[in-house]
Amino acid sequence: MIIIVFIWIYIFNLGIGLINLLPIKPLDGGLVFEELLSRNKKSQVIVRIVSSTMLFLLLFNIFGPIFF
Repeated sequence: MIIIVFIWIYIFNLGIGLINLLPIKPLDGGLVFEELLSRNKKSQVIVRIVSSTMLFLLLFNIFGPIFF
């Protein structure tokens, strides 16, 4: 029984860490992505487009199967 609890804790921890690495602006991955593009003149536009696209894909993967 305790092994199953540890497996679930491991799965949740891994999932939260991977979601945090996505290049969505308020998350850590978005901040790293913005810093990598900081030398580009259009970095804010690129970061917004990538963040919006990744957020849409994440929400579609969560709520898409409910509607389709």
